Amino acid sequence: MHFGSGTKLSVEPELQEPSTPSVFVMKNGTNVACLVKDFYPKPVDIHLDPDNNATEEVVTTANGKFSAVKLGQYKKDLEQIKCTVQHNNKTVEASYKRSHEESTDESPDLEEPIGQECPKSTVQIEKVNLLSITLLGLRVLLAKSIAVNFFLTIKCFLP
Repeated sequence: MHFGSGTKLSVEPELQEPSTPSVFVMKNGTNVACLVKDFYPKPVDIHLDPDNNATEEVVTTANGKFSAVKLGQYKKDLEQIKCTVQHNNKTVEASYKRSHEESTDESPDLEEPIGQECPKSTVQIEKVNLLSITLLGLRVLLAKSIAVNFFLTIKCFLP
């Protein structure tokens, strides 16, 4: 968070057991993202192959762990993208490889982490984004209603 005075606020989670991240590669046309979720401690090294000087951001999550994303944009639609993550002396990889049956439609693709027995997701990113925004709105409404109820309760019991 940035405040007007130039002060940067940083929230660091409590000390906990190391956890290995889950890694996902997401692609939409020439845009690529490598999502690294739920890892601890914070130091992480993310590589997109092919490399294109992508931007990277690491954030603290609500469960006290970290998540990161590395974003890249390529000049042409690539057949294969690989994301390699070095964390806590372990390597985790995920990759995207376009199948021959795949058309050049505009729907984004979501790849599951290598080594996990998960069915391939068919949910479109737009639907996931809409659901996330809706959930965030409901959380904000809940927080506001709790705050209003709290203040009204205090007002009733204080002279």
